[in-house]
Amino acid sequence: MVTLATIFPRGTLRRVMVGDALRGGIISAVPAMASALLGDPLLCWSAIAAFWTCFCDPGGARRTRLFYGVVFGLLASMASAFAAWIGTIPAVALVLVAMAGFIGGFAASLGPTVGSCASLVVTAFAISLVSPVATPENAVRYGLYFLYGNAWALAFGVVFWKSDPLAAARRAAANGWEDLATTVRSFAKQLVRLEPRSDTCSIWRVEVRKHIETVRKVASDYRRSSSVEFDAQARRALSLVEELEQVLACAAALDDLVARWSRVPSSHFWQAAQLSLTLEQLASLLDMASSSIGFDDEPPCEFDVRRRGFRARIDGFEDVCTTTALPRDYYADSVAIVTALRNADLAIERASRLQPVAASRDSSQRISLLSAAAETVGRLYREFKPGSLWFQHGFRVALVCVIAVFVVQHTQPNHGYWLILTALFLTQPTVANTLTLSAQRVAGTLLGAVLAVVIGAVVHSPLMLGLCILPLAVGTLAGRTVSYWAYTLFLTSHFVIVAQLGQPQSSEVDLALARLLNSAGGAAIAAGVSLLAWPRFERHQLASALGLAMKAEADYLGAALRVAARDGNSPRVSLKALRRKSCLAIDAAEESIHRTLFEPSAQVKQAAAARRIVAALRRATGGGAMLEVLSSMEGEATSSAVLTAFAGCVEAEMQHCAQAIRDHSAREDVAVGTRPVVATAALPQPLQQAVRCIADEVEAVGHRARRLGSLIGESAAAS
Repeated sequence: MVTLATIFPRGTLRRVMVGDALRGGIISAVPAMASALLGDPLLCWSAIAAFWTCFCDPGGARRTRLFYGVVFGLLASMASAFAAWIGTIPAVALVLVAMAGFIGGFAASLGPTVGSCASLVVTAFAISLVSPVATPENAVRYGLYFLYGNAWALAFGVVFWKSDPLAAARRAAANGWEDLATTVRSFAKQLVRLEPRSDTCSIWRVEVRKHIETVRKVASDYRRSSSVEFDAQARRALSLVEELEQVLACAAALDDLVARWSRVPSSHFWQAAQLSLTLEQLASLLDMASSSIGFDDEPPCEFDVRRRGFRARIDGFEDVCTTTALPRDYYADSVAIVTALRNADLAIERASRLQPVAASRDSSQRISLLSAAAETVGRLYREFKPGSLWFQHGFRVALVCVIAVFVVQHTQPNHGYWLILTALFLTQPTVANTLTLSAQRVAGTLLGAVLAVVIGAVVHSPLMLGLCILPLAVGTLAGRTVSYWAYTLFLTSHFVIVAQLGQPQSSEVDLALARLLNSAGGAAIAAGVSLLAWPRFERHQLASALGLAMKAEADYLGAALRVAARDGNSPRVSLKALRRKSCLAIDAAEESIHRTLFEPSAQVKQAAAARRIVAALRRATGGGAMLEVLSSMEGEATSSAVLTAFAGCVEAEMQHCAQAIRDHSAREDVAVGTRPVVATAALPQPLQQAVRCIADEVEAVGHRARRLGSLIGESAAAS
């Protein structure tokens, strides 16, 4: 059943950057309104240029934004002018658009920002080919109108509009605290049986991880490209996100502990209720942290008051557990729970008391133009080979360009350039992504066409239609952070209204129908090329993604066990770095699984088995986080040799699991599905629970890896 919650998942609208969307809406609407007032259809081309310039804005330092905007504007205006002139020779146009398409697709190997700019330059070139002009003077004029829109967007959006370069990082950090509060509040409800046990907490952990990585990327990119003006705030953001990540580790440790405590006997329900109240207090504190803990301001006094209340709750829960006769296992869990809560409190305190950082430029952050150019050339050289993902993607984009331009040249549909830009935007490196975006594009276009028809039927004045573009453009840019179909909904109505301003004699119904048909045709071209030309199926990458996740998890668990054993002979490692690497690898594996379901002949059983492996790996990460928490307690492990030996067993078992999936078999000589042997009786009681959790999940990974290997082998034999 489709509900509002499935269309707009909780927390989705919090990601919308309202200020950026409003800025982009004004930038896009002004040239369109000028077209309506002045009666100049070419100003609609300027409106498109301004809109695309907003898409090429990487954010961050002003000089970085100006650099990308100016380079994009110059390249796209020259490309459109040249294409409008050379478009009168169709055969030459096809050769040139193929070359441009390959360059644009291959440039995506340099990152999403460069890839987006390159894709839009190619799109400007391709759609200008199907709008040829008779003389070079008209072609130059056509390119200049694109440059006008680009210059307007840069002048208003970068120079005039003062924006916070760290706004995206601030929003991501606030969302991270809020999602952590949601997770902890779910724990509290599970304890008093108001909410059943589910994988919801794991989903929120993934969301928090995404927010953390967003803060880290925005702050790091800004430090490398900015002056010292905001450098202090960027460095403080990186320090804050370390504490946020530590609270996330404590929440991961609490996940399994709370699951066991939710099954406490009814005779000890009072203790569970006390823990639930403590977790509610923590959730309330995290909610306040989302608005109180920033990159530059000290939190208000109310925050300290609430934190002291949380500490009192922890002390009260600890007293209740100490003065009552809890079963041995539950008492050991209570010790670990109290330790995790205190660690979370300390991390929150450190985050709230981060000292202002002096604005200084670290020489290691500076990147010279020469070294940046050398790195870019080296990356392109490494990827320029037929087996490379991006080389194949460039070939597919070139083929899509040729087919789309050829179709428009010979059929001349109404607003055929919509078909070209749709086909280019939907062509992705993998089949699954292309098919997913194609389905969402067609659905969003259908809804957007209906909206455009309604607006056209109600509003008849060209000036009022121009004013309607403002909310539609704002909705388009805001929809990018919600979902692709929401973005396409507003985009379709936006461009239909712009087209109607450029051609007042056209009917909004005809334009909406043309938009829908062209979008469907572009989606068909993109999907067909992705399926037939060097198809990159995600199911072929699944075994590799799971193997990397198992390897990263084995490294993390092995290191956590050796740290808990206080093994002085083991090399010193950063558990934070290993945990982060493991979580990112597990998230990548889950995304790979999700993409396989959108491919033709999707193997549902394989995807289900792989998802169970990912779930077990996440629970094992929770066990490792529990070990991290317990390692901070006073005292020595009674048997470091036991934990060290167990670490070796875990690493070997994970290696066998990855081998079983890679070999696509369930061979008997692959020793998976065996519970790693550990003498838990020789360990302190709190450590026993963590080690048992890890042993259980590693055993589960083994069984499921063998099952998945068998399914993959059967599928390969059948095909």
